[in-house]
Amino acid sequence: MKYYLLFYLSIGLIPSLSAQNQTLVDVSAGVQAFHVPLKGFSYNNPQPVVMAGVHQSFNTRQTLGLTLRIGYARHKYQGDALSLQAIFQYTPVVANHLELGIGIGGGYRCWFHPSRSLQWTGSEWKNSRAYKGVIQVPLQLSMGYRGISTLQGEFRPYIAYQLGAHFGYTPDLTPMPTSTFLVGLKYAPKQH
Repeated sequence: MKYYLLFYLSIGLIPSLSAQNQTLVDVSAGVQAFHVPLKGFSYNNPQPVVMAGVHQSFNTRQTLGLTLRIGYARHKYQGDALSLQAIFQYTPVVANHLELGIGIGGGYRCWFHPSRSLQWTGSEWKNSRAYKGVIQVPLQLSMGYRGISTLQGEFRPYIAYQLGAHFGYTPDLTPMPTSTFLVGLKYAPKQH
């Protein structure tokens, strides 16, 4: 319940901030795997992921902001997953248009198992839930281009890498690490 409260409070901030700063639509797609980028760990069995949300800047230079995203990931072993995440980002612009970013956040992810799951009670196997919810903590690094202006608005393409820690998936592997590579686009319509 407390995570839903955090999400609703974050959404409540957006209208009050957008009067003075820019709000952008954020869409991205990529691949995700259970993996940590260390020697000896291989990146295998990547699965597709798509995300959509909004990015709200906090200052006039648009270097600080909050991104709220809803995501969908497909995985043939763990099952399909829906996620909700909020990422606080610092995105300074260097060399006039190159936007470098670092962000950290939190969220919730729910996996829907592809087959009936069982749980060991200590003496016997019993049917378990068909889904599993976990807390996620993403760390995101990104690089993008700021400043493609058209008659419709401003476009900001970017690439991002997210290293995520998932808490509560299993007692034997906490946190469970994931790596996500994303290609995305932020869009702000022209204000009249």
